[in-house]
Amino acid sequence: MFKQLAVEIGRNIAAPVGRRVAAVVAAYLVAQEIPQELANQFVLALGVVGGLVLEIAASYVTKRRA
Repeated sequence: MFKQLAVEIGRNIAAPVGRRVAAVVAAYLVAQEIPQELANQFVLALGVVGGLVLEIAASYVTKRRA
């Protein structure tokens, strides 16, 4: 049940918020005259790190409940 709830939260809350944060970060980097390709790489790296953090947190919570 918890896993299903976590998936729903991820799809309905975390993913849209993450996309908007990524767009804001990319716009800020481009506004600071960083090349667009470099800004895209930063945003991609931020997304990967965010995904890893969420995976680790979900794993921790799942193990703690077991």
